[in-house]
Amino acid sequence: SHEIRTPMNAVLGLAQLLGREQLTENQATLVQHIQAAGKSLLGIINDILDFSKIEAGQLRLETRPFHLETLTAKLDSLLGPTAHAKGLTLRITPPPASLGPLQGDALRLEQILINLIGNAIKFTDQGEVSVRIDPLTADAPGVRLRFAVRDTGIGISPAAQARLFQAFTQADAGITRRFGGTGLGLSICKRLVELMGGEIGVESAPGQGSTFWFELSFVPAQPGEMGDLAVSAMGWPVGPRLPGLRLLAVDDSPMNRDLVERALTLEGARVTLAGDGQQAVQLLRTPIPAFDAVLMDVQMPLMDGRTATRLIR
Repeated sequence: SHEIRTPMNAVLGLAQLLGREQLTENQATLVQHIQAAGKSLLGIINDILDFSKIEAGQLRLETRPFHLETLTAKLDSLLGPTAHAKGLTLRITPPPASLGPLQGDALRLEQILINLIGNAIKFTDQGEVSVRIDPLTADAPGVRLRFAVRDTGIGISPAAQARLFQAFTQADAGITRRFGGTGLGLSICKRLVELMGGEIGVESAPGQGSTFWFELSFVPAQPGEMGDLAVSAMGWPVGPRLPGLRLLAVDDSPMNRDLVERALTLEGARVTLAGDGQQAVQLLRTPIPAFDAVLMDVQMPLMDGRTATRLIR
């Protein structure tokens, strides 16, 4: 995972920085293509790594308080532009406000919904994609919710439905060539839903769209567990966001150091670089260190990030 994602981080980060330069129209188009291809490759990499982790029994769910309203608002902002670019309507019906905050793995729930909504948008040429979240039962310990993603797309034959949730499988051989993808998304969704104690299914017919649904149970979050779950309504700042901030960036990859220095300098920060934890500790061993914050890599030679952080503390 680390060895695969490190060069991908550099490819995407450097392409993003290049896109901020003064480029000709043709150069800007080429950079946009690099970014789009890089994001597509990253999606495939993430699918394969997630699937491998699930297969090895190494994927762990995290239970934390979250608001469904916040999650659905994020889905709308992430996937709404993709739907609108195809001339589609993305309609997300907010869950009942009476549900309140819940306990669960919001990140994995979001992953499932992004996958299902993304598929619905991909396989729909006209009409809409709708998302509903409906309570099925509300017992004293918690609530069981049904999530349904419906599209007006190409639909799926009964024969294809039977193999939809198998790994590396798509509805037919032409799907990969026409739409791309690994055939892992629905398999990952199924395994995540099952890990969370739920069930998943599909209702569809060729030419009549599809409805992918899953059911999960949640318990309400207690008031003392909530912390601050408020969502910032601030807009994107104009101009450099880190003016004058003094940062020590620690990473053993020369390319990553170059990337982080360029990115932070563009935001107005003053950056000092270190190649391992030992160098970082030495730079900080002054009566008044000349840094406001440290950005610490984890896996490094000589002294890793965790050891260095313990020494710094």
